[in-house]
Amino acid sequence: MTDVTESEIHERPQTPASDGCLSVRNLTTVFTTKRGTVAAVNDVSFDLRAGETLGIVGESGSGKSVTAMSTLGLIPKPSGKVVSGEIWVDGKNLLALDRRSLRAASGSDVAMIFQDPMTSLNPVHRIGAQIAEGILAHRRKPSRADKEAARRRAVELLAAVGVPAPERRARQYPHELSGGMRQRVMIAMAMSCDPKVLIADEPTTALDATIQAQIMRLLREVQRRANVGIMLITHDIGLVAQNVDRVLVMYAGRVVEMGTVEEVLENPKHPYTVGLLRCTPSRLPSDSVRRRLTPIPGLPPNPTDLPPGCSFAPRCSLRGDRERCLLEQPELRPAPTDDHRSACHFLEEVTP
Repeated sequence: MTDVTESEIHERPQTPASDGCLSVRNLTTVFTTKRGTVAAVNDVSFDLRAGETLGIVGESGSGKSVTAMSTLGLIPKPSGKVVSGEIWVDGKNLLALDRRSLRAASGSDVAMIFQDPMTSLNPVHRIGAQIAEGILAHRRKPSRADKEAARRRAVELLAAVGVPAPERRARQYPHELSGGMRQRVMIAMAMSCDPKVLIADEPTTALDATIQAQIMRLLREVQRRANVGIMLITHDIGLVAQNVDRVLVMYAGRVVEMGTVEEVLENPKHPYTVGLLRCTPSRLPSDSVRRRLTPIPGLPPNPTDLPPGCSFAPRCSLRGDRERCLLEQPELRPAPTDDHRSACHFLEEVTP
């Protein structure tokens, strides 16, 4: 694990991509535990363009959700903190903002759809009031007219995300809605302040296949109308194959492969990505032949005691007796183009 200090937070400044609605640079987020310090996200950099969907995949504990929470300033304190990096949205470095400015940016610049609506929605407040509250949160002293306008806007948003009888639904409580309807409410809340970036953290995990497809179609329609950039966090490779433009594969807090969905899923250049594909039922159009599912051997490394070299080396079939994998941390490099990158010393030998 790379040693980092809080004083490094503004070191290594880099210019955000000119065409990106979100630019993350050298992000490192750590947590202090009884067993030691854990770098849940370690030196992560990527760009998300307007109108693009970026998929972030990996096993549980790989750093996907912590990356999203770091973007929104939701890392729980004092155990967790962002110790280095920059997160640029609309010309602002979110990590350099004070608490009030960051709160203003949350919702208007970046919004999030959480995995379980029942833990995000307040069970004792009506749906419409919760959506309106998010709209009014960015006004210091909302007037009665502001509150009425926010109520009307809440109903409009419910209608826009396909909630039937939106006036009636706005007066209901979360427990009165189905899981699919609650997720639509979460999307309406996220879009209430017209954000430039929408983060969807496992938005369809608890839904059946039919409702899952409806929610993903809704997200694509929202994206088409508002040209919003979507960061889709998921462990479902099939969902990624059908819904994203580019992919980041994370392992033990680091990005190990990145590229277009076609490059990464059809021609993976990291052994971990190959392992994920081999243990996942394929939904790729090009994969018409049934194949035997093969689990990745071993377990993810202890985050408080990462190996000095490649974190995936103990589970990697490509390593063999090569000492370099155990001693030297691989960096992302072209595989073979700059748009497709892999953090593997021997990426030329990786085959699907």
